[in-house]
Amino acid sequence: MAFFWNMFQSDQINRNNTIASEAQIKTRSHSGDLDHLEKRLDTLSLASQAMWEILQTKYGVSEQELMLKMEEIDLRDGTKDGKLNPEYSTDCPDCGHKVKKRRGSCYWCGSRLNDGNPFTS
Repeated sequence: MAFFWNMFQSDQINRNNTIASEAQIKTRSHSGDLDHLEKRLDTLSLASQAMWEILQTKYGVSEQELMLKMEEIDLRDGTKDGKLNPEYSTDCPDCGHKVKKRRGSCYWCGSRLNDGNPFTS
């Protein structure tokens, strides 16, 4: 009986080791995506701040005008949720598969999708 119990335990350990290995691989993959998103957020924040300061100083745009325009843009998709909902996908320039615009790399081939525009990549 002990032999079967040991075989069962060994099988459970092997399964758990496999699950742990797969989790490590996913973690590394997500870490790269997170780094890309943090860089994108930093770039977008910097670009937004620069544009806001230009609009204020050069054209006298008020904060109220900015907030109204943000609300107008937010409602374009029919939902006031504080999110911009651009088109969902684009074609990968390397493999041609459809890829969500917010991804930093193609899900299918891994190609980087950043075109240098802080508002589209």
